[in-house]
Amino acid sequence: MDFAALQHSVFLQALGSAILNSVWQSFIIWFLYESILFFFKNASSRLKHNIGFILLSTSFIWFIGGFISKILSYGSFDSLSSAHEASYETMINHSNSALNELFYYVSSSLSYLSVAYIFLLFFLLLKFFTAYRNIYIISHKGLVRPPQDILSFSSILKAQMGISKQVKIWISKNIDIPATIGFIKPVILIPLASLNHLSSYQLEAIILHELSHIKRNDYLTNLIISIIETILFFNPFVVLLADVIKRERENCCDDYVLEYQYDPHSYATALFRLEQTRHKSTKLAIGEVSGKKQ
Repeated sequence: MDFAALQHSVFLQALGSAILNSVWQSFIIWFLYESILFFFKNASSRLKHNIGFILLSTSFIWFIGGFISKILSYGSFDSLSSAHEASYETMINHSNSALNELFYYVSSSLSYLSVAYIFLLFFLLLKFFTAYRNIYIISHKGLVRPPQDILSFSSILKAQMGISKQVKIWISKNIDIPATIGFIKPVILIPLASLNHLSSYQLEAIILHELSHIKRNDYLTNLIISIIETILFFNPFVVLLADVIKRERENCCDDYVLEYQYDPHSYATALFRLEQTRHKSTKLAIGEVSGKKQ
């Protein structure tokens, strides 16, 4: 391996710089989010979710923009090594401190950081696409037609909520919590075990919760969040913000259920029973208790 060529790769240097910058950039965005909530303590879950999603998307765009900006910046030099020399000479002219020398050597190591990032990202993307494949399998196998009363209730509720999309509901043998899969043709999967553990009243509340995900287009936003989390896996502030968004997303749907005058205690009991039966989760599906702190 030509380490000199690796060290002077414009792509790797720009990527490494974007990775380092992303951490402090996301910290600023996280601090901004916390500041907004401090001044608007009574903000609704919907507002918290929307602000969080906008800021998370901003963090990702900032990362991509910084990466492209660095490539264009390095491209304005005859070579990347001359860019390093110019940067180093500028620092020396202003100060001879050890801190600036350390910064120079860190900059020289950005390519190695990028290589490590690319290797880890490859495995995470593989995991991501494997999860997507598993979701597809779950939504097509081990399905049982639900009782007619569930289908009738869902059809009436869908019309009341103004959902124009075709929504299919199946009883699934392969999941342990209710989940919504798909955006264009959404599918609601209800675990077989829930038919025995939940009353018909509680089951109706769960279906309402899942339909609210469809009305809010949560599957699409969840997919975007999962992609951002995968690409910016190294960034703790992105993880924190994504967790907040997921929690508020579920709170939004819970609020929707309670607006339909369902008994809060009965609904909470249903969620607790679902959590007791949960053994695994599907990242790309919208699960009934996903994102909630137990």
